[in-house]
Amino acid sequence: MQKPLPFDEQTIRRIAEQYPTPFYLYDEEGMRESCRSLNSAFSWCPGFREYFAVKALPNPYVLEVLKAEGLGADCSSLAELALSERVGLTGEDLMFTSNNTQVHEYQRAVDLGAIINLDDLTHIDYLKDNVGLPELLCFRYNPGSAREGNHHWQAGRSQVWLYGSSAVRRLQDSSRRRCEAIWSAHDGRIQ
Repeated sequence: MQKPLPFDEQTIRRIAEQYPTPFYLYDEEGMRESCRSLNSAFSWCPGFREYFAVKALPNPYVLEVLKAEGLGADCSSLAELALSERVGLTGEDLMFTSNNTQVHEYQRAVDLGAIINLDDLTHIDYLKDNVGLPELLCFRYNPGSAREGNHHWQAGRSQVWLYGSSAVRRLQDSSRRRCEAIWSAHDGRIQ
């Protein structure tokens, strides 16, 4: 599929005469159409929300456009949290997905009301002991080659289900919170 550029050569030359090169030119309408198309594709799923990876393009003007189209911001650093907050994204508009995260970074994300997204079971205790567990936690799972099916798919349940159930058990044990559901990648059902 060939996608045409939203401008022609004359337009680029005219802009280059006015602004020094190199420069970035973004297609706002194209971004908005893509957001609307994505949201429409998942309209069957109540509560669906896409979170844009701020590290992919930390531009406040782009973030404002994406925010206006209903996207949240997925942040992995204090700088990305600050940028997102500056354009008005706070609370559950933010997801904080970080590796090798220091206490003050988790604390800032929690202070902003961000959804904390963990990718390691050991982070549950680290977060609990140093910041406290927020009401809403997410768990990231990268199935790698398991997504195609291999020896990791055992007994009709995928590793994501096994990881999810381990995380839920650890949360229940450490916080005495009741965890309601786990998503199973194997069959797509809520367990």
